[in-house]
Amino acid sequence: MGYKMLGMAMNITIETLWKQGCNKSEISRATGHDWKTVSKTIKFLEKGEYPRKKPHPRYLDKHKSEILEYLEKGLTGKRVYEELCRVGVEISYAAVKSYIVSILGMLD
Repeated sequence: MGYKMLGMAMNITIETLWKQGCNKSEISRATGHDWKTVSKTIKFLEKGEYPRKKPHPRYLDKHKSEILEYLEKGLTGKRVYEELCRVGVEISYAAVKSYIVSILGMLD
């Protein structure tokens, strides 16, 4: 099974308990997480960083070039959504809007 990502608050809780001298099994009992999860989190914290989620491919990544073409032509988010639906992509407008915001943010 993969590494369970914890929220930032839980990472800080684990860090605080670790700095207070609690061992991994005590932290595990206090937080309700497996000791291996606590151990992996502590390894990241000892390197001076918090664990981050791995980037996962998004559903619209395979249509990115088409979406960029639509945007270069001056189409609005709504029109991009309509064009994607017209070619058979089943997705919500909110997902298209969110994707457009994310790829435009990467281009800046």
